[in-house]
Amino acid sequence: MNVSCEISKSAYLIKLPPLLIQPLVENAIRHGIANRLEGGNVLVRVKEAGGSFVFEIEDDGIGMTGEHIKELLEHDQIEARTDLQGGVGLRNIHKRLKYMQGTELSIESAAGTGTKVTIRLPGESA
Repeated sequence: MNVSCEISKSAYLIKLPPLLIQPLVENAIRHGIANRLEGGNVLVRVKEAGGSFVFEIEDDGIGMTGEHIKELLEHDQIEARTDLQGGVGLRNIHKRLKYMQGTELSIESAAGTGTKVTIRLPGESA
């Protein structure tokens, strides 16, 4: 397993909501690459783009179907599941971004091809 980071220098002083990136990296490892015999890669990328900061957490793991992504982001089932059953951390981040930051996360994935989670935040620094 390999985890690497590409962080632009302009992103070093970004103010982030607590527990934003760590759960996404953990999900990439736990649900994306942990069960692959050949291991896998996780890339955390932070870059400035158009007055915003873009955070990407990408893995080359098992991927997800569009239906699974939709289920993970459904807020009405959040109390019915635990983190071990999957999705609570992702839904929590999605909900906090939507209500506190006015933005959402996006997920690009397909079964067998890996997953990329992208978050775009306004360009505020410390």
